[in-house]
Amino acid sequence: MSSMSAITHFRRSKNPVIVDGYTQPGARPNQLAIGDDAIILIQIDNPTGSTASPSGLIISAGTSIVRGLSITGFNSSGINLTVPGQANIVEGNFIGLKPDGQTVGRNVVGVNAQTPGNLIGGTTPARTQRHRGGTTGLSRESGCNANRNDLGNYIGSDASGTLA
Repeated sequence: MSSMSAITHFRRSKNPVIVDGYTQPGARPNQLAIGDDAIILIQIDNPTGSTASPSGLIISAGTSIVRGLSITGFNSSGINLTVPGQANIVEGNFIGLKPDGQTVGRNVVGVNAQTPGNLIGGTTPARTQRHRGGTTGLSRESGCNANRNDLGNYIGSDASGTLA
């Protein structure tokens, strides 16, 4: 199975999934309190910007976990958390950044949460994530309060976490 068909299959899953890029040998989560030194080795990319794939990952089941990925090049959302799913965890990713953590690979929206109660980012270094190169880092649909939806995200920053 090619990597593209595996990604397409995952994108359409209606069951909870765990996609953990940190299981790739040599990858590791961020260890810095300020900034990001994560090593991310798996990229989900839409290199041509094709509208046939408007979102990178579409998660509707709830209780899914996505961590340790670089997600780039999508015309809608890098990750789209849709109804009815809630209680998803999205942490430790480079959204809109290539695996080197520096090169912009634009998404229009980093993460679009259409449901409440998701954990996007986190308060420990390993859970923080970086959003860059998009019009919007995080988007919440009407009715999705900020409760647990977005914590510990560097939006529009460089790897040091101090510069735009």
